[in-house]
Amino acid sequence: GQPFSAIHITASFERFAAGPAADKARVDVEELLEHLIAGPDGRRYPSRGTMRIDLNDLDELLRDRARFKDTVVHEIGHILGLGTLFGPAGLTRECGAGRSQYVGALGCRGYGELLGENGGANVPLQSECSGTTMAFHWDETALPLDIMSTHLDQPGVGDASDASALGGINVISPVSAGALADLGYVVKLSRAMRIPAARLTEPDKAAVACTDRPSSESPQDS
Repeated sequence: GQPFSAIHITASFERFAAGPAADKARVDVEELLEHLIAGPDGRRYPSRGTMRIDLNDLDELLRDRARFKDTVVHEIGHILGLGTLFGPAGLTRECGAGRSQYVGALGCRGYGELLGENGGANVPLQSECSGTTMAFHWDETALPLDIMSTHLDQPGVGDASDASALGGINVISPVSAGALADLGYVVKLSRAMRIPAARLTEPDKAAVACTDRPSSESPQDS
């Protein structure tokens, strides 16, 4: 129950088995869940995690240092709980037909701000299995350029001459920053970077209305 300020993160370089997945790096979610510790607020937080980077793709990643950095930040996000602790924390809702939504208060507020919606909006998710555990990314269509969406956008996408268009840089948007706060971290939400409205695809408002959203103060389950 004592405050903590550090998490042990290990980077492991190994050759992934050939398969249909195009993962260049991954986090073992089940391993992550085995090392949760109680925080002073009663929630459970990761104490350690391992990001595994595919040696088969390492040369490609090192040729594009910006993308390599984004890949590492993406995996650190998973180790902190983005997409990996959403389920245990009660921050998702099943919508049927294999669809899920993020329903944490601050993440939804950030998404609503991007869409110009007062009161927030539930965030569409894409799900995948890590072993027997479900993990999530932000839906790529809904949140392109966010560091925790399904695909990392290549630098240079968009109007690189206009700094306001971000030029394809993957950012920690108000949605990801808000989700970290929903998980219990102390976050400077004002430091989050906006995604240009022109890059967003507005979802069906009826499908993402913020109703029955759990409180972000609810403790996580182990």
